[in-house]
Amino acid sequence: MPTGLEASFQYLARTENRAAIDVLVAGLDSPDSSTRERMLRALLERRDPEGHLEIFRRLGKFDDAAKEVIRKRPDRLLRGAKAAIASGDPRTFTAACAAIHEYLLYDVAGDLINIMEDDGNPAASASAATLLRLARLFYEELSGSEEKRKKKELDTLRRRLTDSLEQSTRRFSKHQHGEVIEAFLLVAKRQNASLRQILQRRDDPAHQPMMELLAESSQGGVMRLLLAYLDDATPPLAVIQTLAGRSDLKFVRHLVRATGNRPSRSVAKTLSEIKSIAWATPDSSVLDELDGPEQAKAITLLAATSLPKGRVLGVFDHFLQHGKPAGRRAVAQALQKFEGKEATMLVVRGLNDDDPEVRAHLIPQLRPRKIPGAMLLLIRMVGHPHPTVREALSQALPEFTLRQFMLNFDSLDEELRPTTGHLVRKVDSTTEAELASELECMSPVRRRRAVEVVDAMGLVGNLEQAVIQLISDEDHMVRIAAAKALASIASPTSWDVLRDALLDRSVIVQEAAERSLDRISQSLLLQAAEKEQAPEEVSP
Repeated sequence: MPTGLEASFQYLARTENRAAIDVLVAGLDSPDSSTRERMLRALLERRDPEGHLEIFRRLGKFDDAAKEVIRKRPDRLLRGAKAAIASGDPRTFTAACAAIHEYLLYDVAGDLINIMEDDGNPAASASAATLLRLARLFYEELSGSEEKRKKKELDTLRRRLTDSLEQSTRRFSKHQHGEVIEAFLLVAKRQNASLRQILQRRDDPAHQPMMELLAESSQGGVMRLLLAYLDDATPPLAVIQTLAGRSDLKFVRHLVRATGNRPSRSVAKTLSEIKSIAWATPDSSVLDELDGPEQAKAITLLAATSLPKGRVLGVFDHFLQHGKPAGRRAVAQALQKFEGKEATMLVVRGLNDDDPEVRAHLIPQLRPRKIPGAMLLLIRMVGHPHPTVREALSQALPEFTLRQFMLNFDSLDEELRPTTGHLVRKVDSTTEAELASELECMSPVRRRRAVEVVDAMGLVGNLEQAVIQLISDEDHMVRIAAAKALASIASPTSWDVLRDALLDRSVIVQEAAERSLDRISQSLLLQAAEKEQAPEEVSP
């Protein structure tokens, strides 16, 4: 329940007695800040215009706390603002403009337009400037609002502002105030019929100043409108030319961000109509100013246009030499869509890039381009430490995958098997895991083949335990293969397993085990002899 004092203020705010207005207005000049704020709230709650006018007249005297109270009901200042800008007094008008900006009194736009369009009014230019500043503030509030309710209110207000500015833009030939055109561009949507008509008709009085603004303005709202036409099914030709003609860094950044890494179908269609871009030259300073992700988006944008191939590849070349990692990766990926000697030269040059992802994008392109010595280039990269490059090599060298090696195993000369197997190990990163699985499969034929492949590839040491288990396999052919394979390593465990295999129930398994033990013995003797012949180290 409100206290006595609070109840009094509530009564003054709601009573129909006109004397309450005088009491509240007098309270605005109270030396006590708490009393002033209470009087202010009560007056703002009332609908009486005379009380609101008194508030407006005192705006310059209020402290920050009182101003914050007013910001919650700025609509109450409209009558005062309208009266002040129509007063004809320069000082009053200046104060009114300041209040319009501070409290975002958007609904006075129509009144400002009336003064601006009055040739004989000395405040016409100031009204135009105030109108433009108000439109800029509105755009900032519109683009920064996230609350749904607030967004809805601003959308309604946007329609009213657009209507007033649209009509004034249509009368540009009479008043010649370019500010109204910029204000119109800040709040209008690209679907606006008048806007489209002006953009399409070169003989419209507002066409030229509008195009100059679209080509030069650094205002976010103007650039936003220009970029919105990327998504238009039938953008005006003048807009396409302006999009392609701007080369200022701020706009280029907005442009590449708007197109993104994967332009939508409508954006891609618009880009395909562009045959020239001002900043798309190797010597453009803008290219180097872009950050990595922006360079990548710029590459995507250029690849989607209808620019001459040589010009696009010139920019690609610049990025490959001087671009940031993300930009160079985007070039390497985009080159897949370009044929011819110039593109092929860039592919070969890019293989020297320090970034493994750049190489990974270029490696699969070598053989399809029929580059002489492509196979040799790929083989030289086999064994690269980065997994991305190894994955790319496995795509570029499908014949050097484990699956293909096993299919061709029987047809390969025994002398070629180790060499080919070594390449497969380097190219196919899944080799060991797949062989381990093969060694445990149900089919004895596949188990035997897996052991033979493990031996040929020099992987017995890596998969020793899996091979040792097969020396006790139910299939004697698998046991023979395992016994032969274990000859390639000289571990104590393998030696013991082979000695046990001398008692195998199959004579040919016994013979295979005996031969393997002989090979191990010969190998150990040879190693010992080489060690004895090695010169002793001289002590310092």
